[in-house]
Amino acid sequence: MQSKGGDKVISIDVTVDLNVRIDEDAEPIDEQLGAVMEELVKLADSDCGISDPAVSYDSDLRLVTIEVVAESDDFDDAVVTADSCIRSAIHAAGGATPGWTVERLSQKAELADA
Repeated sequence: MQSKGGDKVISIDVTVDLNVRIDEDAEPIDEQLGAVMEELVKLADSDCGISDPAVSYDSDLRLVTIEVVAESDDFDDAVVTADSCIRSAIHAAGGATPGWTVERLSQKAELADA
């Protein structure tokens, strides 16, 4: 993606931490998160605007961490892209995001060559 200035884009590493409610009748959490990771990889492979996805789970805190890298010539657009792709992956894996809120949203930005 070309920036308005020419040869640089903003590369944003977006980390989303989610508190999860576990349905005891659902498949095990590792299978559910594996399905989310598969969907993130599909989205990354489809050139939806994200790359380098990762998913982890802290069972003591019941906290899911999802990380993606999004690139854009606009910081806010990159964050929206990352957020949209993460939610899409959760939905495609059979999850729900009612009242979508994140525990912590960490962003690290740097200029990258286009």
